[in-house]
Amino acid sequence: MEPQSAHKNAPLTGRSFHFNYLQQFLRLTEKEKNVIRHIGTLLSPRLPEIVDKFYDHLISSGITHQFFPDQKTVERLKKAQIQYFLDIFEARFDDYYIEQRRQIGKTHERIGLEPRWYIGAYGLHCETLFPILREALNGDAAAIEEAQLALLKVFFLDMELAMETYIERYSRELVDARKRIEQKLWMEDRLLTFILTEASDAIVGLDEDGRISTWSQGAQRLFGFRTMEIVDKSLRDLIVDPRQLELLRKQASAEGSATVYETEWKTKDGGSIIADANLTMLRDQKGVQIGSTLILRDTTEIRKLAGKLKNMEQIHAMTRITAGVAHEIRTPLGVMALTADLITDRLQTCLDLDDPAEREPIKLELFEMLGDLQKEVDRMNEIVNHYLVLSRIQKPKKSVIEINRYFGEIVEELKERVSRTGVMLEISPCPEDVYVEVDTDQFRRLTLNLFENSQYALGDEGLIRLELDRDGSSAVIRVSDNGRGIPPDRLESVFTAFETNRPGGTGLGLYLVREIVEAHGGRVYIESVVGQGTSVIIQIPVHHHENEMSNHERGRTPTY
Repeated sequence: MEPQSAHKNAPLTGRSFHFNYLQQFLRLTEKEKNVIRHIGTLLSPRLPEIVDKFYDHLISSGITHQFFPDQKTVERLKKAQIQYFLDIFEARFDDYYIEQRRQIGKTHERIGLEPRWYIGAYGLHCETLFPILREALNGDAAAIEEAQLALLKVFFLDMELAMETYIERYSRELVDARKRIEQKLWMEDRLLTFILTEASDAIVGLDEDGRISTWSQGAQRLFGFRTMEIVDKSLRDLIVDPRQLELLRKQASAEGSATVYETEWKTKDGGSIIADANLTMLRDQKGVQIGSTLILRDTTEIRKLAGKLKNMEQIHAMTRITAGVAHEIRTPLGVMALTADLITDRLQTCLDLDDPAEREPIKLELFEMLGDLQKEVDRMNEIVNHYLVLSRIQKPKKSVIEINRYFGEIVEELKERVSRTGVMLEISPCPEDVYVEVDTDQFRRLTLNLFENSQYALGDEGLIRLELDRDGSSAVIRVSDNGRGIPPDRLESVFTAFETNRPGGTGLGLYLVREIVEAHGGRVYIESVVGQGTSVIIQIPVHHHENEMSNHERGRTPTY
């Protein structure tokens, strides 16, 4: 190492310049540097003892022992620590010393030694060195204070140099993080701008009171209102049926987001559009609602096309059903014609006989054939009734019903039918009043069809259960039995017309169920396990039944 004089007039580097200012700030004087050299003469002989005590403490700690994987590493670190103190005691704070301290900081940062442990180590050094200093200085209070202050200034200088490594890393990370955040915000801003200007859907921002605060280009194209004409207005001014908006708000408040299909909205030119509406609540970090976002997807043209397609499908289906009905009727008609011929023949034979004893077997045979004839008449009647229901499905005569009362009455009637059998019938009502708008005659037919299917699956005994519930904006009707179940390979075809596994069945029962449900804007599906039973689940839209609420219940009602 070069003598001190060799560095005295050397030009200051950036780091030296910075370090020089640190010394000035801490008032580290030449006199204190001499004190540091004197401390070195006092403590150098005891450095091995001091360093051993320091590392014994670190290794015994449950937190810092992880930084010392083996004894070889410990011995190397002890030697480095002794050399560190010797470098301090020389009090030559030059470029070499500065770079050495910064490298130590980089090493600590690289191995994951957090700054708190590095700073804490200096506290341990003071705890060890100061008592030895007091002892070496023979209790001279002024000398002790001077020595401790000089040593503390050097320790703080060293800590600052080593900490600069951490600060530089944190600064780089902060700068990088800021760049990433700025880039992300820029991208999100561009994306939001693109969505608001290019999206075909209407995107409407609402404040916490439900008034319009953001109005996208898609909303302008859809409704015809410009932003300045609509901002701060209420959505109630745009929707045809405010009850749909209230339902949407209630569901979104409870679940965070909600969708209501086929809502009708007013346009600036006096017309209207049909749109699917999705409302999402916006909340701050504390969960307080700060607004909401409404997205409207125009389905007017899709609905028209779907209606035309549905009409075409209905025409095709009715044509196919008509052909099927003609085919199905032909079979019982043939059986009836043959049975009628047999009855005529056997009746003539019976009339030609004079002996009553000979007539008796023929009379029993005639009664049996008349019974068969009646079965075929009943089968034809069922086919015709199903066909007539199908022909009226697309023009249902709807009325609003409360599902618990409506289906409860049907179940009571059905209980009478099974009262002399081993079949049990139960109903599980919905825990709340739920209203739907349906053709009551069609839904009565639907329920009877499902009941008859379940009764056939059960045979002589079992349980049929009707469960009523609500799932968001849908009423749920579930008819279940614990019968034989349906094989998986047959589930796909259960709703196909004229597909039946029931002797004497028409194959129109479940087909009719599906057509009725879909004509009411709902859906139907089946769950079944062979040997355990079958459930038919129906979902139909809830009617927007308006219940009056007290001011206390409403609180502050948003304007939408």
